[in-house]
Amino acid sequence: SFLLIIFPISLVAGSFIAEISMNSLSLIFLNNIFKNKNFNIFKKNFFLIFIIFYLIILVSVIFSNYIEAIFFKNFFYFRYILFTFAIVYLLKENNKLYLLVYKVLCAVFLILSIDGLVQFFFDHNILGDPKIRPDRLTGLFGDKMILGSYLSRILPLIVGLFFYNLLVLNKKQKILGIFIIFISFITIFLSGERMPLISIIFYFISLIVFINISKKIKLLFFSIIFSTIIIVLSISPTIFDRH
Repeated sequence: SFLLIIFPISLVAGSFIAEISMNSLSLIFLNNIFKNKNFNIFKKNFFLIFIIFYLIILVSVIFSNYIEAIFFKNFFYFRYILFTFAIVYLLKENNKLYLLVYKVLCAVFLILSIDGLVQFFFDHNILGDPKIRPDRLTGLFGDKMILGSYLSRILPLIVGLFFYNLLVLNKKQKILGIFIIFISFITIFLSGERMPLISIIFYFISLIVFINISKKIKLLFFSIIFSTIIIVLSISPTIFDRH
């Protein structure tokens, strides 16, 4: 449980620490599976799809012109499959993790977003790291310009966990959750990364279209998204040129 909770933080700290957290969790998962001889979790269509996908990757590598350079990296891709099933197994064992992971992700996103906004407006973040480029933000990722990518890939998970835990969240927690989602969207926009911005806009539009809420609220959400885009582009010529 601890390894899963700290995983989002370890991604910010660096890929090496994230790999340790991920692989340790996978090894503990395998140990429990073999110890209890409970292999039912693998008797799923998803596992078969993952295996087929993994085999396609290996075949592609074998017939690639760069097999020596990329074989080992792709050969160990199965660790992501194990990590996925380890999370599924862990959540079934400890249902309270849904809320805990949500709270940790919210804290991480709030810190990253505030840090990114500080770097945007003051040209350096809370640790004093300056902008590498005037049109890009790095935040707490040092010299890596991946702030927008990180936020855009995990924000849908936060939104999903927000709705999953909706009944146990009080009014203040709900307002804070919506605020974190909104400020994260702005930070993705200001990060200067185009693909993360496109993907998160597409995600939010899809979410608003398919979610079961009134048309007035849907119209309000659409208005907020497009108003935010117009305002940001109006106040920042640098971001306007970038996008």
